[in-house]
Amino acid sequence: MQAWVDNLEYLWVDTNCIDKSISAELSEAINSMFSFYSRAKVCYAYLHDVHDIILDYPDVHATQFAQSNWFTRGWTLQELLAPKDIIIFTSGWTRIGSKDLLQTSSLKSLEFLWRASFPPTRYAA
Repeated sequence: MQAWVDNLEYLWVDTNCIDKSISAELSEAINSMFSFYSRAKVCYAYLHDVHDIILDYPDVHATQFAQSNWFTRGWTLQELLAPKDIIIFTSGWTRIGSKDLLQTSSLKSLEFLWRASFPPTRYAA
């Protein structure tokens, strides 16, 4: 729907177009992602685990955003760096961020997001 609102002719959805059960296909897709995203007019990031209800509570919202599973995917960094723009949506399709907003965030905010996203115990072996 958002692609239609933005008057885009084509849409590619990585979660629908990549068979993650085949490791060779997943590996090839991850290696090709930067190229895919760099040619995109815009990248939409849908964060299924960030909910609209918390938008009225900035501290909770920032924490939920930072702890989203989106940050644990193999190609999230490519989604952030490669496309001309990225628009980030909550599970209710509320726009909560963009590439410009992320680039102009204060260092303190970015440090908070980083620490919340990667606490030491989250990725312990």
